[in-house]
Amino acid sequence: MSCYATLQDVMDLGILLQEDVDWLEQRYPRIVERTVTKVSGSIDGRLAKRYGVPFVAPYDDGLVDATAAIVAYRLLVKRGARPDGTKVAAAERAHDAAQAWVMEAANSKDGLVELVRTQSTPRGATAIDKGAPMAYSEASPYEWMDRQVERLGGRCG
Repeated sequence: MSCYATLQDVMDLGILLQEDVDWLEQRYPRIVERTVTKVSGSIDGRLAKRYGVPFVAPYDDGLVDATAAIVAYRLLVKRGARPDGTKVAAAERAHDAAQAWVMEAANSKDGLVELVRTQSTPRGATAIDKGAPMAYSEASPYEWMDRQVERLGGRCG
């Protein structure tokens, strides 16, 4: 399974305090790791139709930020923060923006987000799986009948 964010990425958002994470980890061992794995899997599921997933480290910054924002909100809710608090409102806005970013990245028709497979991918290259026709022919649909007649020596039937 992929993990697109680390605890440090989640903490860098400023939504959760170290005390919150310590409390959660004490009460629910490995909760951060499990939540990051679940959110990363859910993002993979959303992006699978457009991109070759899972992505390879180092991950796109937008992907890391979106994963971290969704994880931070889930952990804050798990912690039991007051729903009317400003911290929850800020986390919810970040969560909604991250979900919108993932939806836009998954939208191949109108989406403006295009992810690179890794940060070291050459400029202009993307993680979009580009397909091509498996076969190509300029022959008419009746060409096979002409070939069959030639093989039979000009005899039909």
